[in-house]
Amino acid sequence: IEVDGKYSKVVCHTEKFVIQQSLKDLQIQLPALQFCRVHRNYIVNVKEVTKINVINNEIFFRDGETLFFSRRYIDEFLQAFKIFK
Repeated sequence: IEVDGKYSKVVCHTEKFVIQQSLKDLQIQLPALQFCRVHRNYIVNVKEVTKINVINNEIFFRDGETLFFSRRYIDEFLQAFKIFK
């Protein structure tokens, strides 16, 4: 899920949806164990993550896409994988 102006864009395997709701409000509604904020502009589904590069702050997804995460959210994100810094 990514910020798109006043909207949030939900990116799925086959489709994209635009929702008129803030990322913060969406995060509250999503299951915390499955969806994690990784950047001020992104929330990711941890079940889609295949690899994390903590040196380059990069997340790799099952579909081959990558995304950079913010150091601000690293601790919460790694907790989703039961990994400690």
